[in-house]
Formats: sequence, structure tokens, C-alpha cells
Amino acid sequence: MNPGMDEKNKEEFTESVEDILAAKEGEIDETLDDDYRANIDFTKKIIDCRGEPSVAFQEGLKRRLLSKLAEKEAIEQRRRSETTSFWDWLRNLVPQSPAWRTTAVTVTVAVVALVVAWGSGLFSPGEEGPIVTGPLPPTVSVEARASTQETEYAVGEEIDIQFTFRNVADETFTFPFPPEIRIGDISTEVVRKFDVSYSTKTLTPGQSEDYEITWDQKNDTGEQVPPGDYQVIIPNVPLGEGKGVVSLVDSPILTISNNP
Repeated sequence: MNPGMDEKNKEEFTESVEDILAAKEGEIDETLDDDYRANIDFTKKIIDCRGEPSVAFQEGLKRRLLSKLAEKEAIEQRRRSETTSFWDWLRNLVPQSPAWRTTAVTVTVAVVALVVAWGSGLFSPGEEGPIVTGPLPPTVSVEARASTQETEYAVGEEIDIQFTFRNVADETFTFPFPPEIRIGDISTEVVRKFDVSYSTKTLTPGQSEDYEITWDQKNDTGEQVPPGDYQVIIPNVPLGEGKGVVSLVDSPILTISNNP
């Protein structure tokens, strides 16, 4: 008996991985045991956390799994002196019913998908990022974007800054409006804070609201700031536990120059 993974097994394995990545709920047999269904649900939750997996992620995941299995097989083939090959051992370890075979694949995919998706950044095609060790950033539910007519201004020239706040979530939010707005230098040291309003604004899903301020290039003590690069800063505004934040996602660099 050939101890390796033959072409038929590889094809079945690949199809199982593709079904899981595609979250084909219609193919789940209602008569299968609870362990199998639990593993399927677990895998789908992993995929749902990051949205639809890209083609690059699917192909990369299948290649990684097949490569690891091939490596394991090669090692075991070099240990022919032992009485049982890796695949014989695996067949003896795991019951050979279709449900249990698919369960084994499901568990493998779930673990590898979790590690790969969060650790390697394969949801972004062609890129591999560092392993994430810190907390995940908060979800942005209301996007704030800042813009100006120019990016370079003469010393002392007033700078009009326009803001657009847009609800990108699927529920209505009420938050302080306008939120705290700051001007910082390129090292993010704050030079000017604008007065915070005590009113609120309610935005329904997809709704937006505009706002505008004028910066006279003065710091909080009323002095002219020196020439250089400056940026708009809006600290994240929490919308409630698990609701996300109001966050500035786009803003220009403002250059103050003696010779604009």
C-alpha cells in the first residue's frame, strides 16, 4: 500500500479546504455529529472576523497545508525502518468515516487560518506582515476626514479646514459635535486646541455632516507658530462598548512657509 498521499486524496483534501473557505452552509449534512458541526462553525467564525478571504489567501492556505503534509510525509518515508508510516498511523488514529475525515481537515484549517490570517496578513494579497502581538485597533464606525484648499501657507495666513463626518456603520450613533480638534506639529506635539462643543450630533447609517474651522496659525498662548509642517488631530471618540469610535481617517499635512 502506498503510504503517501495519492492524487485522489489530494483532490479530496483540496475540495474540503475550498468548501470551508467558501463557507458552503448548504453542504453540511444535518445527520453529522456535533463535533464536526462545531468545527465547521468555528472555521466560519474565523473567516467572518475578517470578511471574505481573498483568492491569494485561499491559494496560499492550500499550498501551506499541502506543503506541510508533504514535508511530514517525506520525513516519515525516511523512517521506513519503523513498522508504520505516517499515513497508516493517521488512519489508525482517526476513524475513517467521511465525517471524521472532514473534521480532521476542518480542525487543521481552523488553526492554520487563525495563525495565518492574524499573523501573516495573507488577506492582503502578496504581502506578509509581522505577527500581531498588541491589541487590535478599535473599529471605526464614524469616519472623519479633513481637507484644505491648499497644503502650503504663508506665515500668518488663515487656514480654513473643512471636516466631513460620515456614519459608515449599520446603526445610528450620537456623539459630541464637534469633537475635540487639535493642531499638532509633525511630532504630534499639540500647539493648539479648539474649544469643545457641548452639543451632540446624530447620524444614521450612511449619513454625513460637514463642519469647518479657521486656524489663524496661533498656538494656545496666542503666539504665531514657527514655519514647518502641521497636522490636524482628532482623538478617537468612543461610541459605547463594542460600538466602535469616531476617528479621523484622512487629513492633509499643512506646511507653513516664509516663501509659499
